[in-house]
Amino acid sequence: METLNAPAAVAVEPPTMFANGRRRRPVVAIAGIALGVSMFLPMLESSRLPIEIPALALVYLCGFAFALIGATRSARGLRAGVNLLRVIALAIAVAGSIVMFWQRAVGIMELLFGLVLLVAIGVYEITEQRAAAATAMFGGIAAMGFGMFAGSGDALVGPYVTEAAAIALLLGGTRWLLATTVVGRDVPIAHARYDRPR
Repeated sequence: METLNAPAAVAVEPPTMFANGRRRRPVVAIAGIALGVSMFLPMLESSRLPIEIPALALVYLCGFAFALIGATRSARGLRAGVNLLRVIALAIAVAGSIVMFWQRAVGIMELLFGLVLLVAIGVYEITEQRAAAATAMFGGIAAMGFGMFAGSGDALVGPYVTEAAAIALLLGGTRWLLATTVVGRDVPIAHARYDRPR
């Protein structure tokens, strides 16, 4: 009796949802650009520009990472944006640990902010849901922090632009997170691999 030799089962990674391109997040992209640009705007009448304060400028640099994450339609672009955000988050944590020796409260806050952002975005897998959660979390914390500058009597244009960008990141990230949660899109970026039977 002749038997058919069926091909051996091969483990296959689940196909990525980015096969036909991911959806852009224009609110996140525009808010990220606004946040990054606002580092060149004056904050208070008696203070320096944010770009002149390295530890503070790192927070603004996150805006460019969010801009890339929100604007790209490719898995490669999302990966680049998330990895950039990871590097900046780590730099923020390191800067906070150094600032602690001069200004303990500020340094601790910056250290915790960097670590929380790093935990939110993750250190291994890159998913839409993690990116959305990190965006919303960053926007919420930044809105509270920069809101204190915007509420001061000597605030200039910088704090208002920064606060608007932070709120937009919070809203855009929350909407993005809800969308990924509803449709169950928490899928890691991976290239599907199919082995042909011999």
